[in-house]
Parts: sequence; structure tokens; C-alpha cells
Amino acid sequence: MDTARDARFRRYMVNIMVSNGGGSSAGAPVVEELNPIHGNLIGRIEHIAQMGTLVTDFLLIKPGALHKANGGYLLVDARRLLLSPFAWEALKQAVKGREIRIEQPTEVSGLASTQTLDPEPIPLDVKVVLFGDRSLYYMLVALDPDTAQHFKVLADFDDDVDRSAASETMIARLVGTIAAKAGLRPLDRGGVARAIEHAARLADDAGKLTLLVESIHDLVAEASHRAGQAGREVVTRDDVAQTIAQQRRRAARVEERGREMILRDIALIATSGASVGQVNGLSVLALADSLSHVDYDTLKGADAVYLDILQLWLPRMPQAWALPLAIGLFLMIMLAGFLTQRGRRDVPQPVLAGLMPVVLLAGSLGMGFVLHGLAAWISGEPDPSFAHPLLLRLSFAFGVFAVALLAAQRAGGIACWLWLSGLGIIVAIWAPGLTPYFLYPSLVAAPLLLTTVRGGRGAALFIAALAAALIWIGLTAGTEPVMGLKMHPAFTVTAAFGLLALLPLLRPAEAWGWSAGACLLLAMGLAVAAGFQPAFSEKSPQRLNLRYVEEQGRAWWLADPVTHLPQSLRAAARFSAQPTRMLERGYTAPAGKSQFPAPAALVRREGDRVTLNLNAAGDGVVLLVPEEARLKSMTLNDTMVKAGGQATAISCATSDCGSAHIVLEFGSSTAVELTLVARRRGLPSQGARLLKARPATAVPSQGGDATLLTTTLMVPAR
Repeated sequence: MDTARDARFRRYMVNIMVSNGGGSSAGAPVVEELNPIHGNLIGRIEHIAQMGTLVTDFLLIKPGALHKANGGYLLVDARRLLLSPFAWEALKQAVKGREIRIEQPTEVSGLASTQTLDPEPIPLDVKVVLFGDRSLYYMLVALDPDTAQHFKVLADFDDDVDRSAASETMIARLVGTIAAKAGLRPLDRGGVARAIEHAARLADDAGKLTLLVESIHDLVAEASHRAGQAGREVVTRDDVAQTIAQQRRRAARVEERGREMILRDIALIATSGASVGQVNGLSVLALADSLSHVDYDTLKGADAVYLDILQLWLPRMPQAWALPLAIGLFLMIMLAGFLTQRGRRDVPQPVLAGLMPVVLLAGSLGMGFVLHGLAAWISGEPDPSFAHPLLLRLSFAFGVFAVALLAAQRAGGIACWLWLSGLGIIVAIWAPGLTPYFLYPSLVAAPLLLTTVRGGRGAALFIAALAAALIWIGLTAGTEPVMGLKMHPAFTVTAAFGLLALLPLLRPAEAWGWSAGACLLLAMGLAVAAGFQPAFSEKSPQRLNLRYVEEQGRAWWLADPVTHLPQSLRAAARFSAQPTRMLERGYTAPAGKSQFPAPAALVRREGDRVTLNLNAAGDGVVLLVPEEARLKSMTLNDTMVKAGGQATAISCATSDCGSAHIVLEFGSSTAVELTLVARRRGLPSQGARLLKARPATAVPSQGGDATLLTTTLMVPAR
């Protein structure tokens, strides 16, 4: 009689789930689970089919890896564990509760509540070892706080070892062991030496050797196969070298594409010379992406106002202090004026003295316009000092100082500082970020003026003026290289603020009229000299993009609408005398007939909903929607954006945009013409003459040179 199949005896049988041996010689179990799914980890309850139904009993309870490793160690591949549904949570629950509870995944997720066996939990005492990539560990720690709580011991093994005679011998033995165990051909002395060199290459360090056994095994196996094809019984150095070259060639698609982009001037790589003001665009994008995810509320000084003093000090204060402190300093300076003895007051006409700061600021602003306009008129360029800014900087300096000498003759110390502290109150209300530029100089001036009401006012004014000049002149010098001298009015005004506190010290100057006249003449002469200098140079080149455009069978060249197009480009192509608008505004020149297939799209309209399936190969597309379409919304590859009914340009700047699916919602029922532009980086081959004709003092910038292929899409009426 088969008692195992007889239902009368099954209830008396014993289900031995785990047996790790017995006796004093038995050690702790060490179990590695290669397939860590939910049932293989915590066990499962199996079922058998009887009469069309599924039945089970206690003999069908199967153990999991936790049962087998109970009292010992369990080794699990972290990547496989995370890829198995419910397994990670089940493992954490078992480790946290220190018990193994056999449950079906459907019960854990709440998807089913079928009545089945409910075995009692088994006490758990196990050490779980997860192994995998370090990036996987850091991801788990960042995204799951339970990881660091349950897995407290981290062992981060190196991928390489220091290169030494001992480590080279170790790699040589490893190579020999791999060949022997896999039944491969042995490597001679030269072959082993070349394998060791490749191990250093894989470590990306001549002083290290890689410990990635899989890579070395693949190299030895492929080199053995190559030696066999050549009829050699031993793998030589040439076999290993050819194997490495073939491995690199098979994976060289990205490298070859990058080299092609460099040779076609799509990716502009300069290996010689110097450039000013150029940055790595990828770094800028990475920084912008990082800043977009920053929680600014958690940053230190999130509610503080601060300023940069000569890029050496960064004093800051809470924004809430700015207004009360500015009012207090204003009252202190006003009190210093009232307490000053009448006979010692430095100006006989206080009302006129109070107007001198306004004269200085307005005069400096006007001087900036006059000097820059003079240089621009002589140069013929809107920014004549782009390449050689020194002369125009000196011109601005002498011009502002001439105005300061004139305003100083009626200025008073108290009046100037009342203006600075009063402006501090205003900006504390309307522009708190600018408050420190008025507040910190006033912090120096107010106590000094208050303690010198009976004497020593000159030294106090000098120290306070030095603090103001340090802050404001430093601001001017630091901002001007970033913004460019085209922003000259702002820079002359900030320089004037730096000289404002110096006005009472300049008033006693002898022959001030001659000095002011000399400064003014010198400023005019420097502005004239700046106008005669070339506006651009190889170190500070002009930004000038070239584009090749095709539309309706015609082709033309398009150059940026700069003030003066270089004559070398006009000699290479018949560019128009003035910029015109043909797709984009710029100088145009005929380029013959179209040579590329035009972009296309499948257009379908259902009511106000217009669907476009694009077929526009390239590096990006632009879709121009006219105002008469009254665009309400746009959906590009499941990303929806509202529109305001105006003329809209929809731009997508990646190569996969050429096959994008676009849905437009119009507010107009009439037929509409859309313009589709496919953009490709660089110019076609016939553009080589234009690239050669572009002078060294002009370079592409931002989007760079491009090929634009355009077509018109007709959207029928509703």
C-alpha cells in the first residue's frame, strides 16, 4: 500500500522542511539563493488538482531560502532581488519581525482572499548578505530608508589593485588558471604581458590593475580562439593585441560618430589657440538641471541679504533686519547733522548740497551715453569696445570723475550720507537684495559721523568714503565683464555711487575747474581712440552664425543680422545689402536649387483637434503656428502645454523629434498654413567656402551653423 497517496495516512505523516544535519560537527548553514523570487525566499504552499479543484495540505508546504539558512547566512544578488515582485518587501518584513511567515503574494498584495493554510511563523535568526554594484546600494539607501536600518555593515570592494610585482604575478596566475580551467590554449610570456597591460587599461590608471575577472576571461577565451584559427598551440602577444583591437572596433560606433562630428565641424573642438568667454555648454546644462532640483528653502541664508566684497568676503544679514537697520542708520546720520556745531557745518546752502548727489548720478548717466555714443559713431559698431575695452573703461572713469569734481563744490558730507542711507530704506522696501550696498557703508559712516560732531570729521568722512568706494567700485568691476560695456549707463551709475561719499573730500580741491575740464577732455579723447580700435579680434570674436535654408525648391544662405557683414563673406556669396526676413531675419544669398528631401507630416483634423505625425529627419524640428489659428493648446509626445491664441513657435531640439506625434487644438475653424522646419547641425558640403570665408574674428555661437529644411503643411477647414 502506498501510504503517501492514501488520504487516510497523509494526516499522520511528517513534512521535514529543513534538515541541516546534527551532531557537534554541524556548522551554520551558508545558502546562496540564485533565483530570489518571493516563494523561493520565504517558502510557498503548493496545490494539487483533484476533481477540477485545487487542494492542499501541510505536506505541500515547501521551504524557502530563509528556512534553509536559518541559524546561518543567506547570500542574495541584490539586482535579482529587486527585479522579483514582492521579494524585497518580504525579505525586509522577515528580517524586521525576526520570523518567517509563509504567505502567498496574492494575499500580501490584497488581490485575493482565498482560504488556504496559515502556517505558524517560524523564528528567524539569520545574517543576510546582499551583493551587487555599489551604485545599486547607494540608490537603495537614498530611496528606501529601511535599507540603512536593516543592512548596517557595508563592504565596498575595490575594482582594481595597486600595480606591483606581486599584483602582476597575481594577474599572470589568474590568466593561467582561466586558461587551464576552461580548457583554453596557454599564453606565452608576451601574451601574459599584453594581458597585464590591458588590465591596467581597464583600470584607467597605469598604476592600477583591474580585478574584473569576467573581462580578463573574455580576453583569454577570444585570444585562444584566434590562436587556434592561426594554427598555434600557444597564444602569443599578437593574438592578445589583435583581440583587444577587435573588441574595441566592435564597440566603436559612438567613437566613430564623435570623430565624424568633429571632422564635419558639427562638434567644434579646438586643440590650439585661445578663446575668451567660452564655456562648456554641457556643464552649463548640468548646472542648470542641478539648480532646478534644489530646495532653496533649505539653503543656508535662504532669507539673508548679502554682498560680495572683492570676491574675498561675503557678509550677510537676515532680510528682516534690513529695514529697521536702514531707518536707524538714517536717524543716526540725521542726528549727527543736528549735533554738529553751527560754525562747523561744512556747507552754507544745505538745500543745494542735498541736490548734488542727484546731479552726480544724472550727470554720470548722461556722460556714459555721450562717451559710448561717440565711440560707437566712429566705430560703426553698437559695441565698439567688445575686443578692446580698456580705452572706453578709462574714458568712463575720467568722465564720471569730471562730473564728481563739479558736483563736489556744493556737496556736504551729511547730505551725501543722508542720500545713501535714505536709498537704503527705499531698497529695503522695494528691492531687499540691493540693501547691503547702501547699508554696509552706512554702518561704517553713521557711528563715525556721530562721534565726530566736535572734531575730526575729515578722517571720519575719509574712512566712510573708503568703505563705500570699496563696495561700489568692486560691484562695477565685477559686473561689467559679465554684462559687457553695452550696459554702460548702469556701470557709470554704480561708479557714481562709489564716488558719492567722496564728494565732501573733493570740495577743497584747488583748480577744480581746470581739473574737471582736463578730465572731460581726456575722457573724450579716450572715447575717440576707442572708436578707432577694431571692435572684434580672434580672442574676442564676433558671434556670427551661418545657415543653409531650403523651401519650395529654392535654397539660400542666411547670415546673422550683424551690423556689418564681413567683406570676405560678401565675396564668397551675393549677400543682400541689408538684413531681410526669409524664415529668419538676416543677410540672404542665393544657393541654387534644393538638394535634400523636404520634411513631411501626416495631417488629420477632427473638429478643433489637429493631429500631426512628423517625418522630418534631423537634429530637431520647429513648427510655426500663425496667429489666425488661435492655438489653445499643444501636446507633444504626451506633454501638453497651454497656448494663448498668439503666433507660436513649437521647438523640439532632439533627433527623435523628427518622428514626433503632435496634437494641436485650434480656436479657428478656417484653413491654416503651418510651417515645419527640420534642423540639422552644420552646413552641407557646398558651405565649405563660406566657412573658409568667415574671418578668424567671427565664430558661430549658441545654436551654431545649421541646415534648415522647410515645408508648408495645409490644415483643412473644420
